[in-house]
Amino acid sequence: MATSSASLGLYNLEGIQLGAASSYRWARDELAEIEVAFGKKTGLDPYEVMDYHIQKSPVGSKGIVFMPFLTGSGYPYWNPEAKGIFAGLTFAHSKSDMIRSVMEGIALESKDMYETMKKSGLLLKQLAITGGATKSAAWRQIIADMFGVPIRKLEIPDATIVGAAVIAGVGAGWFNNVTEGVNSMVRYLETIEPVPENVKKYNDIYDIYKNLYSALNDNCIYSQFAKLK
Repeated sequence: MATSSASLGLYNLEGIQLGAASSYRWARDELAEIEVAFGKKTGLDPYEVMDYHIQKSPVGSKGIVFMPFLTGSGYPYWNPEAKGIFAGLTFAHSKSDMIRSVMEGIALESKDMYETMKKSGLLLKQLAITGGATKSAAWRQIIADMFGVPIRKLEIPDATIVGAAVIAGVGAGWFNNVTEGVNSMVRYLETIEPVPENVKKYNDIYDIYKNLYSALNDNCIYSQFAKLK
């Protein structure tokens, strides 16, 4: 979708992930009961404890590819019958590998959106990330490596609040326009650079991800899953 931004003349390209962070919350609830209990006992955020697993598993989760379609797929497929899948599981895999693969799968879906947008001439030089993913150093690095561009972490991760404040500032006459408000209020803490060898590996994994979706969809396996409910 191409929608008008608050800065007239500029537009947003929007791709919707139906599962995204909810998939990682599902992984927390179903795969990380011990980590949740430990978090309650120590006062730590369970997601911080889960980062321990992400660090234990290598880039690519030892060959597991997670399809994050726990509630169907949004852009670019718009397929309500798509299903979540752990592909490539063996006895050699651990819970750490499964948890990391969920995080990587969510990023793979984002990359798929970007690769589709690139057909319209879009080219990213850097990314600013917002929301819950910014709290995890591991996730920030995964996103940088997945997209192959530097990632900038916002000082205030909730960009919606900052954006609303900027627009209010324009309306109240504090700023002449949105650009002036952004320059005044948006600040960054750090830049995360992609690791070249990780970028190459994720490009290879992305090819597998695309082939998995095509194989499952073209052979009507998703609709067969639906009949098993």
